[in-house]
This record gives sequence, structure tokens and C-alpha cells, in this order.
Amino acid sequence: MHYLKNIENGFIFLLVLMLGSACHQTEIPTSDGSLIGAWQLVEQKVSIGGPAEWTKVRKGNVYVFSKDGRWENRGFESCGQGTYELKGDALKFEFGCSDALADMVYDCQFEGREFTIYPTSVRCVEECLYRYRKL
Repeated sequence: MHYLKNIENGFIFLLVLMLGSACHQTEIPTSDGSLIGAWQLVEQKVSIGGPAEWTKVRKGNVYVFSKDGRWENRGFESCGQGTYELKGDALKFEFGCSDALADMVYDCQFEGREFTIYPTSVRCVEECLYRYRKL
């Protein structure tokens, strides 16, 4: 049970960490234009020790990216805003609050109106990928 609690805490930690970024804004090209707008978590691939499979997420958190390089996350009560930057396939989040943890960097892959992220600044013990769809 202790192992599962650590995995759960790690997952929450990763979701909270992905909320930050640097002060520069770079639009991410997708087939419909850019990263600008609202994106909702629709699937996750997280393992707690066995083989990982994609599972649907009901009422997933929503990230909103603006043209001025800011983001907000609708679904987190504390530190759900900051700035973001994209360099190549690396999407970096920086928290907008003083009590935030370290910046978070994700590898991101875009396909149509969806993108998948994988944390690179904090490694998962097992596989952990998160898929968002543009609203």
C-alpha cells in the first residue's frame, strides 16, 4: 500500500509541476494552428508496476495557453498559473507562485488536435504519458 501511495503522490506531483514555464512564448504548431487556447486531459498512460495502457480520463484538468506566454490550469487550486516556453519538442512550465516547486519540462508530441507530454525534468519510475485534446 505504501508503494501505491508514493506512486499516487508522484502522479499528483507531476501534474502540479507541469504548470510552470519560462518567460518567453513560442507558439507550437499543430494542424489547426497553435498551442494557444484550451487543452483538456483526455487520456493517460501511467504504470504502477505492471504494463502501462492508455486509459481515458473523465473531466480531466484543462490548460489554457495565451499568446503572451502565460498558462493557467483549471483543476488545480494552488499555483495553477505561470508562464511557458517551447524549444523544439521541450515544453517548459514555470510556476507563478512563490511556494511552487521547481520548473517542469516535458517532451511533447503533437498529432492533429492532440498533444502528448512526458516529463523529462522528473523521471517516472514507470511509464507516464498524458494526452491533451484542444477544446
